[in-house]
Amino acid sequence: MPRFSVIVPLFNKENYIKETLESVLQQTYTDFEIIIVDDGSTDKSAAIVKEFQNDRIKYFYQENLGASQARNKAIMLASGEYLALLDADDLWYPNHLQVIKRLILNFPNEKIFATGIHIQDRYGAHAAKYDLVKPGEQVLDFFKNSLAAPILSGSTTVFHHSIPKEIGYFDKEILSNQDTDYWIRIGLKHNIVFTPSPTATYVYAPESLSNASFDFNRKTDFSKFDHIAINHPDLARFISYNRLAAYLNCVLVKDKKNAQFLKNKINKKYLNKLQRWTLHLPSAALKFLVILKEKLKRIGLRPVLFKK
Repeated sequence: MPRFSVIVPLFNKENYIKETLESVLQQTYTDFEIIIVDDGSTDKSAAIVKEFQNDRIKYFYQENLGASQARNKAIMLASGEYLALLDADDLWYPNHLQVIKRLILNFPNEKIFATGIHIQDRYGAHAAKYDLVKPGEQVLDFFKNSLAAPILSGSTTVFHHSIPKEIGYFDKEILSNQDTDYWIRIGLKHNIVFTPSPTATYVYAPESLSNASFDFNRKTDFSKFDHIAINHPDLARFISYNRLAAYLNCVLVKDKKNAQFLKNKINKKYLNKLQRWTLHLPSAALKFLVILKEKLKRIGLRPVLFKK
């Protein structure tokens, strides 16, 4: 049994998958296998993967069923003690698994581990901003510490192989941003061992679902957690922040029906004054703020709306 199974769902990433796999194979800690499930790619992704002559890479193909089912199949096929998630267009630094191994050794009673991440967008790379998180290794509550940026991500999260049996698999009914639903389910059961020091890079891929034109109908409104949030204020705040983000995107794409639905669902007592103010802005004003934000990014300034 390898220490780690690297879980890679793949769909049409011919421009990225080679570098992604090379970043895994360059790890200083080498006790791992790589499970790739190709979700019906129509480009050269499969051919690129098959060029690698390495017994640790295990490639599987399925008809296009969505990212959740590709990731779930990879998890089911994995034989490692720990499952390390990695998106097919992101990159690990050579020390990523070594750092995770250290976290496991230092916190033997925990089951969820993660590191910080750099975000590579069209303007360059920057470290994700984790509100209230101090430097160093620590055990954190997911909801309290994921308001500015989630401390779990699809390329830095590692969990014990028993977790899917405990909380289930990724929700196949959610077509985009399934991660957040899974992070909530993890956060309801476990604390997170986390270091904000980045050991990976999220690579901006314009063709990625997460960067495509916003479509709320592919996402979740988190209603299935509402009954829990009644008595869980940290979860309620986290959901309110995510609903606000979805609401603003609906306004920007002129999806009035879903914007109104989300506005009614937001628990405004968990929003700060600035966030409550944005609920009353017309789409033209929001577009102006988006343009302003993009201009600020060009000079290295990245204002954060979603922080406590």
